[in-house]
Amino acid sequence: MVILIWTCLQEESDHNSLKDFCDRFCLQNQINESTRVTENTMTLLDVLLSSHPERYTICGNLHLGVSDHDLVYAVRKNKLSRPKAREIEYRSMRHFNKDEFLDDLRNVPWGTAYIYEDVDDLWDHLAKLYNEVLDKHASLKKKRVRGDQLPWKTPQLQREISRRNRLFKLHARNPTKIS
Repeated sequence: MVILIWTCLQEESDHNSLKDFCDRFCLQNQINESTRVTENTMTLLDVLLSSHPERYTICGNLHLGVSDHDLVYAVRKNKLSRPKAREIEYRSMRHFNKDEFLDDLRNVPWGTAYIYEDVDDLWDHLAKLYNEVLDKHASLKKKRVRGDQLPWKTPQLQREISRRNRLFKLHARNPTKIS
């Protein structure tokens, strides 16, 4: 999470560089009202940039009367809701045997599909025949995946983390002294 408070003068080059900065890092401005009010002008000088705006209940500015420049504030939520876990389906290829699979495909009565005149019915029938063979050799499995997966956690890194945790638990059960 990134919170950045940026005070800038309204020069055209600064405005464009701030926009480019926000676009590059996926930041959104949380302050919508002008932060400096004079007799002739109203300008937004102070911005509060956040990468996760849903984590704040209130953001705004307060006119204190001491100056023509307002105070910028943000109130963070106390408790964040966790993303829901997703359930994905995948085929288990652990016991897959290519030769047996091809033999079963050769034994499928493909000619029964040509009794249909509609292409969609033909396609559905062929898919049903193929999926029956596929289910026999590579069964469908369901797996729950955490909703807050981090994009930098590659499958290889996740395997290494799991391996480390497994070895640590193994050592905790049977500690050895190595000198």
